[in-house]
Amino acid sequence: MQTPDAAVHVVRLQYSVAAQLSLDAQVLLGPASTVPLVPPLVVVPLVPPLVAVPLVPPLVAVPLVPPLVAVPLVPPLVPEVSVGVPKTSVLVAPPHAKAMLPKLTSRARIKEARFKVASRGESDYKSYLAARVAQSNGPLTTMARTSNSTPRLRARALPRPLHVVLVEPEIPPNTGNVARLCAAAAAPLHLVGPLGFRIDEHSVRRAGVDYWHLVDVRRHLDFAHFVHAFEKESAPGAAVPHPPGRLHLFSGVAERSYLDAEFAPGDALVFGKESVGLPDELLAQYKDRVVGIPTIGAVRSLNLANAAGIAIWEALRQAGALADTFTG
Repeated sequence: MQTPDAAVHVVRLQYSVAAQLSLDAQVLLGPASTVPLVPPLVVVPLVPPLVAVPLVPPLVAVPLVPPLVAVPLVPPLVPEVSVGVPKTSVLVAPPHAKAMLPKLTSRARIKEARFKVASRGESDYKSYLAARVAQSNGPLTTMARTSNSTPRLRARALPRPLHVVLVEPEIPPNTGNVARLCAAAAAPLHLVGPLGFRIDEHSVRRAGVDYWHLVDVRRHLDFAHFVHAFEKESAPGAAVPHPPGRLHLFSGVAERSYLDAEFAPGDALVFGKESVGLPDELLAQYKDRVVGIPTIGAVRSLNLANAAGIAIWEALRQAGALADTFTG
């Protein structure tokens, strides 16, 4: 068992050894403060400092449409006082205003035409046609004028009008043009079979046809019904004997020219549909009555309305309707 003195001696010996080791380390390595075991750390930024850069340049408000400026369509009317008429003023537009006026709508044109026709007493087509026939035998006292009352070149009406027949027409503008030709020639228009359009009052009004009331339009279920009605109307009467009307069928495959046909008052000019013309059975049934309009160029056929106009006026010429003309 150690005594206290021995323990103190051991402690002194341990302290001595530690001091000697510390001294040896200083000799070999130098002072501890001069040899850093780890170099001092320097803070190096991994990412450079961010600078706010705008991706999109600042937006500038640019108007897409320039500001609208109200421009009057029609210049204001200038009041002009009539000369010689006291207390009466008339609104007169400047000379350049007429070209700037908007066109009338179809409804407005139809109403205007109906008003002018009614004011002339021609709303009834049959009475109008009878008046034209009566006027052809004597001096013309009252003649229908155009909408602007300008005298036009006219001809005497035939005692028995020509008949224009369209078999299953398909294109509305063609029928409308043929109807205008019939109104100008005072010829009834026969529409045979199903139509490719409507001809009721609403449809005609929407199409802007302002002369439909001047056309004597007659509908037939098929060609047999038309022939029956035509033969009944053109049969010789007891009071006024006349030869019955004949049929003239127009076709693009005819072998005889329409100029070789003999047209007479009361005859019927028959035209087929725009796509295929008249049916083959009709052409075979009336083979001796088929005529055509010769062409010089290599076209399939003429337009329906153009062919009708050529045929109608040649028939009027041969019937003598164009021999006596006048202005009225």
